[in-house]
Amino acid sequence: MAFVRAGVPTACVGLTDRSREIVWVLPNPSFIKGSFGKSEMIEKKINVLIEDFNTAAKNHYEASLIGDWRTANKNAAIIRKTVKKLRSFGDEGREALLSLSDSEELSISAMAAVYSLKYAPEKSLSVLNRIAKETSLIGFEAGHAIQGWNEGTWRLEE
Repeated sequence: MAFVRAGVPTACVGLTDRSREIVWVLPNPSFIKGSFGKSEMIEKKINVLIEDFNTAAKNHYEASLIGDWRTANKNAAIIRKTVKKLRSFGDEGREALLSLSDSEELSISAMAAVYSLKYAPEKSLSVLNRIAKETSLIGFEAGHAIQGWNEGTWRLEE
């Protein structure tokens, strides 16, 4: 037997091994909703994805520097999957990704700017132009991304 209030069970009755009736009280559904709100769950998922992006962006750049293309390609795939998941959260996910373009870690800020070009071209291009002044591989990559954007060959969101 179950006790139901507004279509939601609030308690269940069962039998113990000695055939005595016991009652389990289920949590109030409003308590569950309040504890695990949809926006809080989305925020947690986005935060996990942002951490995954940070790690993969750093690993991708470090592997590229030493010529470990297998590791670089593996992390590039992680980045693409992570960005796709972030975009599935709409503007909230895109804004979280865009915020990474302000990172002091150039490998993260450059990658975030590249993947945010279509969403926020002005800010992304500003970040990429700043990084393109670097005299290292990251500067070259930023310049290449800018060139692709300007020529209309940039296709990361398709």
